[in-house]
Amino acid sequence: FTSSFTNLLGADEDYQVTLTSYGSPATWSSTVLVDNAPITNPGIIPVLNGVPVSIDVQVTPDATPGIGKYTLTVSSVNNPGAPLLEQSFHVISGVTDLIVTHPQAEPWEQLYIDGLTQANNQAFAATSKDQFIKFGVANALGGVNNLYVNVSWTFPSLTDDEVGVLAGFMDNGGDVMIAGQDIGWDQSGATGAYGTPVTQAFFAGHLHATYVADGSNASTTVNFLDADAVFGTVPNSGIADVFGGNTYPEQITPIAPAVGILPYNTHANQIGGLRSDNGTYKVVYYGVGPEQMSDAGVGRSMIQLSHDWFYGVVSVEELDALLADALGQAYPVPASDRITIPLNALERNALLEVTDATGRVVLQQAVRANTAQVQVDLGGLTSGVYRYALLTPEGRGSARTFQVVR
Repeated sequence: FTSSFTNLLGADEDYQVTLTSYGSPATWSSTVLVDNAPITNPGIIPVLNGVPVSIDVQVTPDATPGIGKYTLTVSSVNNPGAPLLEQSFHVISGVTDLIVTHPQAEPWEQLYIDGLTQANNQAFAATSKDQFIKFGVANALGGVNNLYVNVSWTFPSLTDDEVGVLAGFMDNGGDVMIAGQDIGWDQSGATGAYGTPVTQAFFAGHLHATYVADGSNASTTVNFLDADAVFGTVPNSGIADVFGGNTYPEQITPIAPAVGILPYNTHANQIGGLRSDNGTYKVVYYGVGPEQMSDAGVGRSMIQLSHDWFYGVVSVEELDALLADALGQAYPVPASDRITIPLNALERNALLEVTDATGRVVLQQAVRANTAQVQVDLGGLTSGVYRYALLTPEGRGSARTFQVVR
């Protein structure tokens, strides 16, 4: 990340430059450069009056997935009244599954974390709605396979800038779970609703839903359809009052190819959730959030099974055969800087994992379904023999090997 800075104090001055990391994996590294020369952190730099200098921040993630915030501050050493300059940068790396939390929905973020932990996902992270939009605008979501949008009971439930990123992500093959009790009502055109033509089109065209009714506390239970191949095993649950008397479990009608998965009480025609697979993306939409389940285990399962369906749930034997057949032999062999791995009919999103001779994971890279080949940067690896395999949350395919020679 490149910035420029000019001393406008009227005289030559020393400045303290500090880079602070928040939330990034401890194994990621970062460097500050002033006019292309690295400095200590924090460091003191002399700046001539009126002469601009460049201040660059280099962040180098390793194989550990995560999101990091980095804040760069510049302050005058001798003039405490001079303004403190500050700029923040965000980095996402190695994340395959991303939780997106709306403002005021933060109390429920841990439930989504618990659901993905229950799914045994090793490469997920959570971020705010605002930061998610910025990642999308910056084309920084290329390694993310699936999104879990924690709307809960917040307004506006959807905004034009958010659905712009969501629609692009989905149209590019990404899968989305989204949950909130007033998403549909907000698109209904009712007095006080925040829906726009853009968000209403997304609701119908990407979530494949039609709004029916706002719901009330008369809907006391959710009853997952036993015949559903994905969610049929989820136990029924009561609906808890977690919003201070404001309980509005929405009723929706699925638009083909979507199917209903969650009726209220014993009313088969009062649908509160759907799932859809149009061949490009999968979506799970809940008109009642997992945070509203009286049984917290049901809430976690709503998230976990969405995750499992996105990746495709098959037997271990079938999975190994599918992934082994999809994985080609890396070339060139031996390699030095980069390898190319052919892929054949990869039917699901997966994770490419590289391990060294001791079995230690040295590299992970997200791979989208139907990708024809993947290139892997070997810059951080030493000479030796390595194994690589495709993984999904359900298991691992057979491994192949390649050699690095320095």
